[in-house]
Amino acid sequence: MQIQGATALVTGANPGLGQVMARSLLQCGAHRVHGGARDPRSVREPGVIPVRLDITDPAQVAAATETRSDVTLLVNNAGVLTDSPLLAAPVP
Repeated sequence: MQIQGATALVTGANPGLGQVMARSLLQCGAHRVHGGARDPRSVREPGVIPVRLDITDPAQVAAATETRSDVTLLVNNAGVLTDSPLLAAPVP
């Protein structure tokens, strides 16, 4: 995987693991990092470009694809677990 000079999109880039991944990509030499989140105001990492992106909304995914066509690296971090603790979740 080539990070140096890449243009990345990190989904779920709001505080937590996604924010750390976005920061790490910049530190490793990514040219540009877009941070996707349902509320772009929650993307607060310096140098990360906030993008409104709810991956469960096809219209938002299409819009992000059209306006961020230069993305060469995707970190698909978005997700939520609400029904049960992670370790108790069934394995498919």
